[in-house]
Amino acid sequence: MGAGYLPDRSLSLDPRVSPIEGDLTAVAPAIVCGAGCDPLRDHAPAYAAVLEAAGVPVRFRISPGMLHGYWSTGVVPRANELADQPCEELAELHAPEQADIPLP
Repeated sequence: MGAGYLPDRSLSLDPRVSPIEGDLTAVAPAIVCGAGCDPLRDHAPAYAAVLEAAGVPVRFRISPGMLHGYWSTGVVPRANELADQPCEELAELHAPEQADIPLP
């Protein structure tokens, strides 16, 4: 599968291609989401763990039963609801002192 995205496998260690390979100590708080039926499912918890080890505030979630790219398909009724949750959490991570202010 990777060859379709990255024909030159030597680039897989480049942090611009695989952020998990870079220095993550100064990155912004993150929400890492994965889909339960995603061929890349194992990458999400690995990335969340590396962020956490680097001291980055991170929240991790897997959406059971969802396929890779479910947020962007427009055909999964629950996808919008699932997409809203991490957006709200991300706002809290970036401004915890304002977490009780409702989002527009």
